[in-house]
Amino acid sequence: MNNITPDGYWDFENLKYIDVDNKDLDKYSLQKGDLVFNRTNSKELVGKTAVYDRDETVIIAGYLIRVRFDQQTNPWFVWGAPELKVWKSKII
Repeated sequence: MNNITPDGYWDFENLKYIDVDNKDLDKYSLQKGDLVFNRTNSKELVGKTAVYDRDETVIIAGYLIRVRFDQQTNPWFVWGAPELKVWKSKII
């Protein structure tokens, strides 16, 4: 969770590296435009989100949820929703 900053951007300073089977790569990898949010942790950190905006392949941890949109949906628009009080009141 430390790779997503409190203001919802990525920090690639301290990455962890793992080996992943090709069969699991699609299931756990990010593509440009994917929205990622935290599903566990403290009240302040649940729902912390970021849009992945790179071309490099990365794998997400099990406590993160990936949302992949169609071409008609702007992930940056959806990215702001979890910061709304009404959103947080529903998921916490």
